[in-house]
Amino acid sequence: MGVDGINVKEVVRPETLTDFVDLAVPELRERDVLDTPTGETLREQSCGRSRLPSGHPGR
Repeated sequence: MGVDGINVKEVVRPETLTDFVDLAVPELRERDVLDTPTGETLREQSCGRSRLPSGHPGR
């Protein structure tokens, strides 16, 4: 059984989130665990499209 992902929860705000982005994200990208974003929005980065499909209930 393996691990499919990680959960990140800040303990102290806001410095811990900034530290995570500045320190952990580059390391995760270097290890090919986290892709470099290609889109501008989260949906574009994760799904490759800017809008929901026409048949999606949320649209």
